[in-house]
Amino acid sequence: MLIRNALAFCNGNFIPSTDIRMVRGVITDIGSEIRPYPCEHVFNAEGNYVLPGFVDIHIHGCHGYDVMNGESDVHAMASSLIHEGVAAFLPTTMTASVDQTRKALHGIRNAMSTQEYDESVILGTHMEGP
Repeated sequence: MLIRNALAFCNGNFIPSTDIRMVRGVITDIGSEIRPYPCEHVFNAEGNYVLPGFVDIHIHGCHGYDVMNGESDVHAMASSLIHEGVAAFLPTTMTASVDQTRKALHGIRNAMSTQEYDESVILGTHMEGP
């Protein structure tokens, strides 16, 4: 994918009218007037900001989903967080019984092993509580 006309954050500064090429989610070129590959998807950022993805290291839930509910809620969180600029996150458990915590950890592990390409990356777990 080629992103054209971005206000890109590079080396601590915002650079206007920047082109950014990504191949399989990895930035391969940054510059101005990069030529598109044949059949490459080109997106015009129209001068909007393009920033690195954020990493949330402490999140219990979002949009009505809760880490303690297990795999399906963690997947739903990963699917929604990606649209908010969160590239990766650590699902965070709450203070709960040993059984509830084990269930949540099992769900997180299962969600990690079945990640989809269009989800925020689940990096591991942030355990909270005794």
